[in-house]
Amino acid sequence: ENCRFLFKTFSDRNRYIPKLIHPSRIHIYNPALAMTIHKAQGSEADNVFLMWPEKLTNSAHLNKDVLDFSTYETRLLYTGITRAKEKLDIFTNLQI
Repeated sequence: ENCRFLFKTFSDRNRYIPKLIHPSRIHIYNPALAMTIHKAQGSEADNVFLMWPEKLTNSAHLNKDVLDFSTYETRLLYTGITRAKEKLDIFTNLQI
């Protein structure tokens, strides 16, 4: 079976990297809750892991210095980011 799960693992340089792992290789695990940004509105969590798509449905104009809040994607990203109370990890292939 080609089933794989996405995990946050340590690299050789002791940095977190995402990695796809086959379920048979998982010996110890901690269950976690996953939800969409829409479902998370109005709630907070100590640690948030945000997976952002490479391609967006609308043309979001994301700039390192200025966020254009007129786009749906930017408002959605802002909502996802502001759910984190202590730690936020964002994984994306989006080139900014």
